[in-house]
Amino acid sequence: MKNDTVLNGKVLSFLNERIKTFTKAIEMNPKDAMSYYNRGYVYEELGNYQQAIEDFSKAIELDPQDASDAYFRRGNTYCMLGNLQQAKKDFSRVILLKPNDADTYYDRGWAHYMLGNYHQAINDFSKVIELDPDDTVAYHNRGNAYEKLGNYQQAKKDYKTAMAINIQEVLDL
Repeated sequence: MKNDTVLNGKVLSFLNERIKTFTKAIEMNPKDAMSYYNRGYVYEELGNYQQAIEDFSKAIELDPQDASDAYFRRGNTYCMLGNLQQAKKDFSRVILLKPNDADTYYDRGWAHYMLGNYHQAINDFSKVIELDPDDTVAYHNRGNAYEKLGNYQQAKKDYKTAMAINIQEVLDL
């Protein structure tokens, strides 16, 4: 237990130093989108979600043409705050910039699922499977969405496929 406390203290200290470093970089060059993105990422890791959103938003404002990572991180941060509608919007923006990013389709699918938009969740999880046919969790979650819609045959098929790919991962869900 004591070692965990020491480790957590060291990690916290390291992350706070990173905040200081990126803040100095921003002071030296307030138009550096990457410094805002990096500081936002650290704020997110620290659980300071509002500040993370502000920094990701600033990174997007400064470099909208290369903002897919900032939109993605901001979308995940909105998820952490329970703002799934805004998260969906950010994930959709990432998909416009990077149409073959399976992780973004997965996260948008999860947001749809949590909002009860099961048809849209199925569409996004299906796209994940198209891009990554071995994604166990996408099959499992698509099965969950089918089950919510009462399509038990398709749900059963997806659950079986997920278990065939990686039964341990399914058991860990």
